[in-house]
Amino acid sequence: MNKMDELTTHLKTLRLCSVVPHLEQIFRTVESQKFEPIDILNQILETEIQNRTTNRIQRRIKQAGFPIIKTLADFDFSKRKDLNKHQVLSFSKGTFVENKENIILAGNPGTGKTHLASAIAYELCHQDKSVWFTTGAHLINRLSQAKDEHQLTKWFTHARKWDAVVIDEVGYFPYDKQDSELFFQYIAERYERGSLIITTNLPFDKWNEIFHTDRLTTAILDRIVHHCHIIEMNGESFRFAEALQKKGGKKGEPKSEK
Repeated sequence: MNKMDELTTHLKTLRLCSVVPHLEQIFRTVESQKFEPIDILNQILETEIQNRTTNRIQRRIKQAGFPIIKTLADFDFSKRKDLNKHQVLSFSKGTFVENKENIILAGNPGTGKTHLASAIAYELCHQDKSVWFTTGAHLINRLSQAKDEHQLTKWFTHARKWDAVVIDEVGYFPYDKQDSELFFQYIAERYERGSLIITTNLPFDKWNEIFHTDRLTTAILDRIVHHCHIIEMNGESFRFAEALQKKGGKKGEPKSEK
């Protein structure tokens, strides 16, 4: 066994495996720059740490379950001049997660709420925070399934591990009594334990159209908005504007006939 094979074996024994494919490049760099022995060791350990961090972030992103990757860089703030861009970008630092605060993105369909919610959560993954992306409908299905299987308490315990949970599309359809109660239980479990990022197409005074009773609506809103950043996103739909642009038309103008 030569020295490189011996070093590789030692690194694998110590579970420093991600640096192994980079050893030859490291030693070529070391040789060309005449590193000291301690610099060689530091280079090996730094490479291992960097690779572990990259792999961990990729696992965070995969576990989050994003339907599609969206970034803040891709968001066209010029078309949403009513937004406080500085505030939105500050969410990517994750301070609101450390403070167990929530974010609500409320406004008309197609205004970029899901994009921003996903992009903020994506940035949290890069800070090694655990994130779960779900929709209101999917969350209710998961809760109902856990209840039917008598696993609700266990599921809540598991769900507490997420630093932030995105609940997309709250308000697109009403919940019955059981679903409303399950949603309340989930919100109560998250309250002051972990952050929520919620998108909704309804203003708060219409949330009683979603949940079964005014009492439940009040209880849910009370916990969500207690420590919350509320971002209003109204205006023209991005999707509608893009569709008009592709057709070569403008809003309010009939398409000319040939």
